[in-house]
This record gives sequence, structure tokens and C-alpha cells, in this order.
Amino acid sequence: MNNSLRRSAIEKFKMNPLAFVCLGVFFCIFASLCVALSLLAPFLGAIAIVLFAIPLLFGVIVQTMNVAFFEKVEFKFIVLLSFGYYKPQFAGSLRVLWTFLKSIIIELISFIIIILITGAVAHSLHPAEFDEAFSLFRTYFFSGTMDSEQLNSILEMNGKILLHVYNISICGSALVFYIAFIFQLFYNTLGIYFRSVLKPTALMLGKRSINSAIRANKGKILKDFLYLNWPLLVLGLLGACLGGYLSIVVSKDYIYIQDFGLIGALLLMAFYFPMYLANMNALYEKYHFIVILGVNNSIKETMEKIQKNIDLSEEDKEKIKETLDAYDREIKEMEEEEDDNKKDSTE
Repeated sequence: MNNSLRRSAIEKFKMNPLAFVCLGVFFCIFASLCVALSLLAPFLGAIAIVLFAIPLLFGVIVQTMNVAFFEKVEFKFIVLLSFGYYKPQFAGSLRVLWTFLKSIIIELISFIIIILITGAVAHSLHPAEFDEAFSLFRTYFFSGTMDSEQLNSILEMNGKILLHVYNISICGSALVFYIAFIFQLFYNTLGIYFRSVLKPTALMLGKRSINSAIRANKGKILKDFLYLNWPLLVLGLLGACLGGYLSIVVSKDYIYIQDFGLIGALLLMAFYFPMYLANMNALYEKYHFIVILGVNNSIKETMEKIQKNIDLSEEDKEKIKETLDAYDREIKEMEEEEDDNKKDSTE
């Protein structure tokens, strides 16, 4: 089954390989330039990512949904598509804020775990030096009088043993953050595909129903997502490691490690991102019937409850009846189409 999904993704890529490559590489380079602004001022990178990189990702996704019909990539058109990210139909489709907060929590938990492990290893290798440095750190920390100079002095003493523990923990948790954020963000792009077919008259119900339908099939979808896109995650991890290492070599400091790590991750992911775009098209095609049928049934059930339990005017009742009839026809058409697809696949 997974092999057919892979074949479907490759076939979609072959429809217009140049377009997929241009779109994928363009996004990764543009996003890395947005992150690079953090080297000038931390807030600049964050603003650029939120205002430009995330909407551009939306525009690229929407463009690739119809990539087979485009002979060439027009970047002006992609910029125009990017504004669709702010339409009510797609508002919150990538769940950026929630994804960022979850990634921060995962990073904090991983930092605690890593610092406990590295601290235990450092203590086992150099018990006397570690105990002395940690005892001094604890004394100043709980006294509330420790300033930055005292902290640096404590970290530098006894062969910089605490400094190594701290730096390893920061680097490790930063890598975990990158993978968690990138994984969740790129997985959430699937919601854009499903929201694109929502009717304007049922946006709120439709968005909730899509989320419920995706959650109901999350195990299967997640498994297929990982099967198709694990090279993207591996390249992201490798790029983050290389970028972080380059940061230490160039700046002799850990202050830019997160920025360089994210830039490295994006640049290395550019080698697979075009295929990722084709993969998401294939993934949407596989689960389109299941999710949209669930959405239509959910909206239909809600409309029926409203019709039965709320006192409505004749005009409102007629509008609801028309809506229900439309959903009935759409559900029947989808079921017939799915039956035809199954017959074709068995022949």
C-alpha cells in the first residue's frame, strides 16, 4: 500500500518536476534568509518568518495543488497566492502559534533531560571538580546575588566542566526544538488541502469537522507522512548539526547556534523539499475521500440538529433544506467516485 503511495507521489512530481524544484528550493532559500535577519536583531528574524516565510509556504502549497497545469513558475503569482493565508477559510490552518508553543515545551523538557544526563556523566568522570563548581553555582544561585560575571567565572572554573554540560544541553535541546517545530509545521500543511474545498457558507463547521476527521485518522496519516518524508527530517537534523557546528567555529560562541542551526536545516532540506511537496499532494489524494466525507457527514448532522431543535422561519428552513440536499448529492457523488476508483484499481 505504501509503495503505491510512493508511486503516486513520484508520478505527481513527474508531471512538472521543474516547477516542484523551483518552488521547493525557492521557499527554503527565502525562509533561510528570513532567519538570517536574526543575526542583525533577534526580533527581525521572528517578524520575517511570521509575516513572509509562513505565508509564502502557504502560497507554495496552493501553487503545487495545481502544479500540473502550469508550464512555468511565476513568482509574482506565488506572492499573490500567499495573501490567501490571511483569508478566514485558511486562518489558523498551519497552527503556527500552537506549534511553536508545543515545540518550546518539548525543548524545555529535553533540556532538563539532557542536562541531567550530561551532568551525571560529567560527575562520574570528574567528581571533585564537578561538585566544587556545582556547589559554588548553587550557593550563588539561591542567594539571588549572582550576576553575569560570577556566572561566567563559575562556568569557566575547573576545566569549564559546567560550561560543557550547559553548552551540550543547549545544543541538544535546540536540535530537538528544530525537529519538533519543522515536523509539526510541515505536517499541518495537510490542512490547507482539505480547507481548500470548504464551502464559504460552512466555514466554522467545516474547519472543526476537518480537524476532527484528521484526528480520527491521525495514526494512519502520520504513518504515511513519516514514510514519505523521513528524508526531509533527516536532512533537517543533519543541517541543524552542521549549522550549529559552523556557528561555534565562526563565532567561537554559542549565542548564534540556534540561528545557524535553523539556516543549515532549511538549506539542506532544499534538496528534498520539492519531493515533499509532491508527497503532500499524494497524501491528500489518498485521504481526501475519508476526510471530506467525514466533514460533509458532520456538517449534515449538525444542520439536521439545528433544523430539529431550533424554531426557524420558513425561509431559514428552506435554506437549510437546500444545504442538506446539496450535501446529500455531494456525499453520493463522492461515494460513487470512490467505488469507481476501487474498481479501476482492481482491474
